[in-house]
Amino acid sequence: KQSSYLIYLLFAVATVIAMDMVTEYVLVESTLTWPDAQSYCRTHHKDLVSTHSKEEVKRILEKYGEAKRSFLWIGLQENASKVQWLWSSGEPVNFTNWGSGQPNSGKSEQCVLMYPSGEQHDYPCNDASNKYNYLCFSGSRSSGDLKYHYIQEKKTWFEAQDTCRERYTDLVSITSQQELWDITNITGGAVVWIGLYQNPWQWSNGDKSSFQYWDTSEPNDKANEVCVGMHYECLTDNSSENGKWNDTNCNTKQFFLCYEEKLNLTLVKETKTWREAFIYCRANHTDLVRITGPEIQKQVAKMVNASAENRVWIGLHRERFSGYWFWMNEEVLNYSNW
Repeated sequence: KQSSYLIYLLFAVATVIAMDMVTEYVLVESTLTWPDAQSYCRTHHKDLVSTHSKEEVKRILEKYGEAKRSFLWIGLQENASKVQWLWSSGEPVNFTNWGSGQPNSGKSEQCVLMYPSGEQHDYPCNDASNKYNYLCFSGSRSSGDLKYHYIQEKKTWFEAQDTCRERYTDLVSITSQQELWDITNITGGAVVWIGLYQNPWQWSNGDKSSFQYWDTSEPNDKANEVCVGMHYECLTDNSSENGKWNDTNCNTKQFFLCYEEKLNLTLVKETKTWREAFIYCRANHTDLVRITGPEIQKQVAKMVNASAENRVWIGLHRERFSGYWFWMNEEVLNYSNW
């Protein structure tokens, strides 16, 4: 029975419904605290906005360039329970070489400098008065083409991270004593940024916060500043840059940014096997359609009727060994219409 099911998936053909998730930003011109803004966005839209690249920040600024506030709440908030040391590249932290008494300064020093001896010291990430050279890497250990790049440009940790990601792969990760020796041999006795840092910040919608766009000297070490807003226009003293972030007291009242996700469905009028349909949708759209509730079911049903064969592929598949059904983004099947 199992083998006949797999053969059916391999050889059966049907037309396809592809889906695209379109994010729309919504500026709410009412002054609320961060928790109240979060509640409003979740009630009337999707959530407070999350951003994951400079390009997204730019799109927001272009859409709402006439905002009447210089500071807007976004969906980032500190979660002290998430404080842990991470590599910027996402590799597991299984090797460190802290100096005596290090790390020692909690929230105010969440990034790491490597001294000429190879010792690691925590330090403020974004202090404009203290910038250092840094180490990037390209390639990977698994492929055998890992290369280190010593960059002699004075930058903050976040500036260094941006440059490494633009030119190479990321800030360097150190996973063994041998790698530590290799790296200290190329820095010429300099103090340099490496990719070790703490990231207690989380997005309201649960997204990962690997992209961060802090203003100079932010986030700072004030205990009551655990919610984040975005600067929306350059101030007269040029102290803040458009789009950059600042942590502040959650109980201050500001305008805020929500977002919505709109589902666009496309009937692909080509007959394909399920695997071909999956590959096509991932290459040309977001994915094969997921039917997660009765409203989407109605939209899909209309498209099925428009199909010449009166049947279409959707993004549901059965895991071969467990027998459980999953959508292609690994979401468990909670709604069905067998």
